[in-house]
Amino acid sequence: MTIDGAASATTGINISNVSNTIETTFTMRGGAVTGTTTAADSVGVAVSGNPGTVSAKLIDTKITGWSTATEGEVTTTTTPTTTTPAAAKVDVTGSYKATRPHARRLRVELSSFGLGANQAEGSMLRWTIKVDGHRAAAIRQHASDTDVWAQTFRQGSGTHTVQILKNGVSQQTIKVRTR
Repeated sequence: MTIDGAASATTGINISNVSNTIETTFTMRGGAVTGTTTAADSVGVAVSGNPGTVSAKLIDTKITGWSTATEGEVTTTTTPTTTTPAAAKVDVTGSYKATRPHARRLRVELSSFGLGANQAEGSMLRWTIKVDGHRAAAIRQHASDTDVWAQTFRQGSGTHTVQILKNGVSQQTIKVRTR
């Protein structure tokens, strides 16, 4: 409910119970009581009557344009507003671990990090593994993904160069010598 008045009124809403002893409660949730032409000694919401028999409860109600907001047994409360934090869009990132289980074998464990609170996934993490200049693997990861790439090189095939790239940027170059 919204009460607007352009006239020079002295009261926006008047709640009264002067003849009955029955308890009367007026409740207003939201809305506004607005006086656009403020009169001297004006009241937005007034309660009158036998004490304890009439009251008003205003919840999240805006009262403006009056010399006094309330008069009499009026309680006002404002519901706390909670703002849900906006989710920040972040690109997936991660790390790797390269190990040599034996002389001619290379194992690369690829892991992407999980998202934090209020984070949404942006661009995927892209791993590329090159062997002797040629792409041996292209792996794409979402947040919290894990993958393993492994290769055993043929004995006596010479020295091989393995390059690990994360989103197109070289992270490490490993030489694997076979005998």
